[in-house]
Amino acid sequence: MPWFRSEDGLSSSKKVTRIPRSRRAAAMGLWILAGTWCSRELTDGFVASHMVEELCGTEEMVSDLVMAGLWDRDDERDGYQFVNYGRYQPLKEAVEAEREEARKRMQKVRAARRGGRPEHGSTETQGGSPGVRANTSERQAQFALPDPTRVPTEQANTRSPDAETLPIDGVTPDGATDIHSKRTLDDHFDQFWAAYPNKVAKKDARKAWDRARKDTPVADILAGALRYATECRGKESKFVKHPGPWLNGGRWADEPGSDNATAEYDAAGNLTAASVEAILGRDLWSLPDPPSGIEPGTRAFIEWARTTTAEHYAERRAQATARLQERNAS
Repeated sequence: MPWFRSEDGLSSSKKVTRIPRSRRAAAMGLWILAGTWCSRELTDGFVASHMVEELCGTEEMVSDLVMAGLWDRDDERDGYQFVNYGRYQPLKEAVEAEREEARKRMQKVRAARRGGRPEHGSTETQGGSPGVRANTSERQAQFALPDPTRVPTEQANTRSPDAETLPIDGVTPDGATDIHSKRTLDDHFDQFWAAYPNKVAKKDARKAWDRARKDTPVADILAGALRYATECRGKESKFVKHPGPWLNGGRWADEPGSDNATAEYDAAGNLTAASVEAILGRDLWSLPDPPSGIEPGTRAFIEWARTTTAEHYAERRAQATARLQERNAS
């Protein structure tokens, strides 16, 4: 089950502080509940209107989130969309790919166990080998309250002497994975390789991985690889960095959208949102105060917010197009 991630600066972020204090806790409570639901159901940040009601959300809370720029109204699907969800959260495609890799690894582990055919009554048939039982007990003690955002460096970089003979840590019988469990180093790299969008020069990538994970928590690198994979959707492979140089350059710490090697266009011939952000940089705009006479929570407010947001994005697209033309002309 993936985690719904939130940075420690959320409480003082510009968007959150735009919500009036008297209503901020309620609105952000809905935001957190909806976020965890999206993470569990793999909706890529879409919240249906009926789920807003189920989560005890009100029209006033929804309006505050839309006004703050945290949600967008999606009338076509009758619900709301988290703004920039894929920038911070794992998307359905990446989660399912990771689960499929875990399922395949578990199949190999089970096949290896069946091949061993331990005798009845041996320690391996009674709850696993002593090494496995000790490893399980240690893991339960260390990870009773897992940190949802980070794997401690000393745990991520420690390999058990019995690592080659133990089951793959962090893989449950149904194939699900927990990124915060203690895994072998091979398993960590396999997870990175499954997530990275350009699978070339694997040996060089492994060497770069071993160097990178010594100074950086594994969870940070994996999160960066998933984010980069999302940003590279639709790009030709020649525009996607090789994994070795990406790791050597510490690119997991890049700001989202910082790789502007190419521009992508939608079916109408307009720059995609990802390309606009790659050209202009991160968009820090937030919805301004509504005109007098338009009250939060009303249909008029939602229409005004949608129109204002669309105008802002159209202006940014025009700016990005102009800058791209200047760059290509130079």
